[in-house]
Formats: sequence, structure tokens, C-alpha cells
Amino acid sequence: MRFARLVIALSLILIGLIVFSLLPRFEEFTRPDIQVKIPEVETTKEVVVEKNVRNVAFDLGHSSKHSPFVEYARFTSLFRDSESLISTINASIENLGGTDVLVIISPNAPYTQEEIDILDLAVKGGMTLILLGEKESANFLNELSVNTGILFNSEKVYDLTNYWLFYRNPVLGEFVEHNLTVDLEKIVTRDACDLTVVKPASSVVYTKETASSSLRVEKGKLPVVAVSEIENGKVLAVCDTEIFTNKNIELFDNLVFARNIINWS
Repeated sequence: MRFARLVIALSLILIGLIVFSLLPRFEEFTRPDIQVKIPEVETTKEVVVEKNVRNVAFDLGHSSKHSPFVEYARFTSLFRDSESLISTINASIENLGGTDVLVIISPNAPYTQEEIDILDLAVKGGMTLILLGEKESANFLNELSVNTGILFNSEKVYDLTNYWLFYRNPVLGEFVEHNLTVDLEKIVTRDACDLTVVKPASSVVYTKETASSSLRVEKGKLPVVAVSEIENGKVLAVCDTEIFTNKNIELFDNLVFARNIINWS
């Protein structure tokens, strides 16, 4: 019996040595595209929002995965600091009268044609529409943005050179001069997509030249933030929903970017 147990133990050890010898060496796992980069400290820039009393609404009627009072509490507090009044839309969009800013974060339910028409009229009448989305919510957001010259693409952005912690978190550092990009040096996204932008819209933030996407192998600057002016109103599209969550808003210049959005809107 003891001999049999000894044979089994030696066999297991031998199998283990064989399997270990077939595994890649450790250094083969430390490829540049998956090495962890140590994050920089949060921004030390002054973040002060301008006083501007407005009615700001968050659309929760289309199953947003982020609550303005939980995951987006820090972002929402910036609106409060500007003395804006915060409300939520918990059902279908029926009336936007008196709404100055509408924030829509990653919807996962479609909008009716009636809702789309109400949104279009509100923007043309002077409302600011802020859209934050990613690959999963692209189709629903495009129902709202298609007439503004902005489309969310159903693909993820990668950068094997300029990233934070993981290559699916590209660091953005290509900015067009605009009120939205004041004081920005670098911001970071998490699992972002990119945009297709045509007139009357324009891109104001791009990835670096080293970025690519899940559907396009070639590297190059990809638009990830765009704006459009429609008659008296404005539309902002940001291709990431994690950028302004409580755990990410303090990274790099993300908080400064949030401040710029509140001031611009």
C-alpha cells in the first residue's frame, strides 16, 4: 500500500514538472501592452465652477446604469456648486420645458420617436444635451445624436503605449482649443469607444496617434469627445461612462474636464 502511494506521489510530481516545463517563461507574460503603469497623483489644479443657476435634469427613464446621486455623485455636486437645480426624469420624456441641461448616461432602452422629437425641439430651443456612452449604448444614443453630426461607434479603443493600468484605458492628450479643453493636459478613459463626426459637429478631444480600435487595426488619432451646435442649443458627446464616476473623476485632469463641461453647458 505504501509503495502504491509512493508511486502515485512520484507520478504526480513528474506530471507537474512536465506541465511546468511546457509553460511560457514568466517574462513572456510581461509584454509592454499589459504591464501595469503606476497612476499619477490626482490633479492639483484649481477646480472652481462658475455660478450659473440652471435646471439640470438626468434621464433615468431609460435604465441608465449610473445614478447621478451614487456613482456620479461627485460630478453632480459640481452642478450643485454652480447653484444649478438638479432633477431626474424617471419615466418617458414628455416635456422638457424649463430644462436648461439634460444629461443622458449610457441608456440601455430605446427612445420613442415622440421622445426624439421632443429632444430635438428642446435643443433647437436652447437646451444643452450631454451624452455619455460607450460601445454597449451606442445604438440608443445614436437615435438622439444622428442629426447632430455625431455617431457613437460600436467598438472599443485601445492604446498599447499611452494607457493607465491597462491598454483599454487610453490616456488622451490631443486637444483642440475650446472652452471644454481649458487647462487639460491629459485625461483618462476606461473601456471607451470612439466617434464618427461630420458637420455641423466637430471633435475637441482625440486619442494619441498610438491608439487603435477593436474594428480598425491601423493606429491613429481617434475622436472621443465632440460638440455640435444646433440652432440655439448645444450637444456634447463623450465616449466613456466611467470617466466621471466617483472612482475615476479625480484621475489626471478628469475633474478639470468635468468643471469645463459644467461651465460650458
